[in-house]
Amino acid sequence: MIIYLLIIKYLFTEINHPSVTKETTFLEIISVALFYNIVTFFVSLLLYFPIVYGIKKIKLRKDVELIFIGLLLTMTTPIFYLYLSDWKHNDYYELVPELISWSLCFIISIAFYYLMNKNSEVINNSV
Repeated sequence: MIIYLLIIKYLFTEINHPSVTKETTFLEIISVALFYNIVTFFVSLLLYFPIVYGIKKIKLRKDVELIFIGLLLTMTTPIFYLYLSDWKHNDYYELVPELISWSLCFIISIAFYYLMNKNSEVINNSV
């Protein structure tokens, strides 16, 4: 959501979004994103250990395992949003900025998860 709102503010300035104007500060963007994503944050938090435990049972190479876990954890938010919108695209968001932001979010999220966990001993020795 943060990426989407930043894209709306700086790249697609012709789009009128109720949460973002030219005067919107970065702190306000973070506040809006946290407000709209607090439920999905808790859903992802609840799913974290079952996802990690389930992937560990498959016994993949560490790199593949980390990328797969990152992908599944990143997918929890869009799947939850689609579930809440009855599996239909929400017209509230503009399609092009939304696709750009979801793509960037996936890349950043998976890369961050991989980089933060590639040297972790807990990953190597757990389960």
